[in-house]
Amino acid sequence: MGYRKYLFAFKVYFNANLQYRFNTMLNIILWNLSIGALILFYSTIYDGRQEINNYSSSEMINFILIIKLITLFMFQTVCYEVADTIKQGNLSKYLVMPQNYFLYLFFKTMSTKIIELICGSILISILMLILRVNLKVSFYNFIYVIIAVAIGTIISFQIGIIIGLLAFWLEEIFALIWTLMVVISLISGQIIPIDFFPKNISNILEYLPTASIGYFPTKIIIGHYTIQEMNSYIIVFCGWIIVLTLVSMLCWKMGLKKFSAVGT
Repeated sequence: MGYRKYLFAFKVYFNANLQYRFNTMLNIILWNLSIGALILFYSTIYDGRQEINNYSSSEMINFILIIKLITLFMFQTVCYEVADTIKQGNLSKYLVMPQNYFLYLFFKTMSTKIIELICGSILISILMLILRVNLKVSFYNFIYVIIAVAIGTIISFQIGIIIGLLAFWLEEIFALIWTLMVVISLISGQIIPIDFFPKNISNILEYLPTASIGYFPTKIIIGHYTIQEMNSYIIVFCGWIIVLTLVSMLCWKMGLKKFSAVGT
């Protein structure tokens, strides 16, 4: 019964996104252009080369297409809404409502992400046909992919919440958010695979929570992990979920004290 209000919020915003189709399609078009730019970039790098860092040119195209599709479902950009809600003083109305603000935000964001994922899947499928991409994912790997995407979604949401909550303490938050989003895109493998970094750096980045935001499930799909490696990464990322949950709860409690103190 308690979740009906969140499902209702999901339905309302899902329908709203269908109404504002122009905004949704514009985001998808811009996203598609970024894919094209990356493919052209790596096509130039691979000119005359068969393999770079254990990635063939076809594997690199697969990596780009898959990670771009998976990261459509990630929520780290929720930080903009959290920060804006705090800065505009609109947080007060959510505090008096009989609902969990973050669960409400999760379902609201999910409504947008599902539409983007559907549209993105269609475009990616077309690109795969044009580029003659042939992916073969075993049943066991598919199960691991589902688990990895779920973990990455939760972690990206938590990271977005924590970054957004910095608005309690910082006057100029949005420039910082933009900078952090660029950094996260870089260290999560969305621009270049993490294993393209020097070995001592990539060994660290692969175990950071940001690696779960696209890179980890993508590597599973293209078959670069053994079952033992996948299990170890899942354990590590589940540990990060606990840590990030505690950090977000601490930031929320401390932020609310400051929020009420200044009377925003």
